[in-house]
Amino acid sequence: MDTKDKLAFDPQRTRVVVTAYPDLLIAPQLLQWLRYIGIPEGCTCIHRQGGRDVCAAYNCAVKIALQSDAEHFIFADKDIRPDPANTSPFLYDNADVVGAIYDTECERAFDLPDSIHCALWRCKRSVLESIEPPWFAWQWNKDGTAFLQCPCASFRRKAQAKGFTVTHAGWAQHFPRQKTNLSWQIVV
Repeated sequence: MDTKDKLAFDPQRTRVVVTAYPDLLIAPQLLQWLRYIGIPEGCTCIHRQGGRDVCAAYNCAVKIALQSDAEHFIFADKDIRPDPANTSPFLYDNADVVGAIYDTECERAFDLPDSIHCALWRCKRSVLESIEPPWFAWQWNKDGTAFLQCPCASFRRKAQAKGFTVTHAGWAQHFPRQKTNLSWQIVV
């Protein structure tokens, strides 16, 4: 696929960071898609830092990305499954931060045009460099008993406060937790 001149970024100057807790196993569709769009071999880092805390994992992913000299970054969760037909708008949108649309636990996750969630997103280096860490943070209620917004919303607000554009485009397959068979869990 020779889309280098058409994509909103140069695949040769792009690094990918995949969050793959706990086992480092990746959906093969994700790896195939990265090759299909022209990401060179050796430009994908798979990590499991941050463990079960999504904020810690995403913040680690950003730190890993910024260690490279790349101009653009793609971040993905291990279970996201992009495909050439449905995910292509994600590749062509010129916003500073672009997230793909996918099934989540939240019914209205992508209602706003600037809603993004972080199972598959991309951004320019300048976005990450302009935001003070932590890039992602949970938004809790006053007594800390419930979260008000996911960490993706905190990142979006920080990027927009710095003047960057944020949008979502394209679709990828994802299996949110509530739709997963959890019958193996023991409730006491």
